[in-house]
Amino acid sequence: MTLIREENAYVTLLCNGYINPRLAEGSIQHKKHIYKLTMKHIWLTLAFLLALATCKAVEEINCEENLPFTCGQTDRFNSSSFEKDFIFGLASSAYQAYKAGPDHGNGDTTCNSYSYWDKDIEVMDELKATGYRFSIAWSRVIPSM
Repeated sequence: MTLIREENAYVTLLCNGYINPRLAEGSIQHKKHIYKLTMKHIWLTLAFLLALATCKAVEEINCEENLPFTCGQTDRFNSSSFEKDFIFGLASSAYQAYKAGPDHGNGDTTCNSYSYWDKDIEVMDELKATGYRFSIAWSRVIPSM
């Protein structure tokens, strides 16, 4: 037997064994049951929020300039840190690293590899790099496209 209360859009399956008949909607037992479930969820939520608030992982992480290295400390991190047959490579990425060509017409770039290529090679030598990958933008190779 199924009891359907359409005014509340509430379906209670009484005789099919899914719900205890003493917990019918509106009964005192039902209200106590809902109260216990609600309080259990509130306490679990509060416990979670308390754990989150006191968690040390939430602390602000401050970066220090010397960890693990800065650009001027290439002796701390170079290819000698790895095995002998390890290929220690560097890379640049097309237009983002080019800066401006002879016409100096460009947008924002991350560095100026176009003007400072010789310093880039010096840094590669200091790092004892054994590989270098670079890319070329097609607009630089074939500017009329």
